[in-house]
Amino acid sequence: MIRKIKSQEEIDKKTKRNQRIVVSVMVFLIGFSSLGYAIMSREDSTSGAEIVKYGNLEFTNSNGFWTTTISGKIFYFNNLPEDIKNVSIEGNYSSEEYFGNVLYFVNLNSQSNTVVNALQDSALRMQEACVLELSCTNQELPIKNCSEDNIIIFKESSNSRVYRQERCVFIEGDLSASSDRFVYRLLNIA
Repeated sequence: MIRKIKSQEEIDKKTKRNQRIVVSVMVFLIGFSSLGYAIMSREDSTSGAEIVKYGNLEFTNSNGFWTTTISGKIFYFNNLPEDIKNVSIEGNYSSEEYFGNVLYFVNLNSQSNTVVNALQDSALRMQEACVLELSCTNQELPIKNCSEDNIIIFKESSNSRVYRQERCVFIEGDLSASSDRFVYRLLNIA
């Protein structure tokens, strides 16, 4: 059987589509694998587990994660709200601004699972991307910009903080603490 000769443009288009699918699947797997691990490794009972009250919420320490349930959904944190008050956070944040929209991540890592878990029900889909204003190590990712797209950027820094520039949210420093601080603000906890 004779195969159709494909142009370089067709080959490039197919390669980019396949790479986007792989990246989307990886983001999905990272979020659900960490969530699955946390759920599967939980103790069957909370007897002996440390419980801390914060406002009207109860946080249970289970296998190194602090968990709380809000509106029937379990949220996982690495830190309690009072432990990360020193993380600077500027601006107002709400999960509603991500509802039904594509959410892009820059420098997705294991510390970002708190954010992925918190927003997975709100965002239409989640995907890794590069930002036009920042250098990008993976040229295969789509290029997005802060004026048009919802983007969460994880950055190494000596200063732990969360801030916004247009539609981009920067989570910097101790990414575990800064991610928790961002999600607590999304949920109006702290």
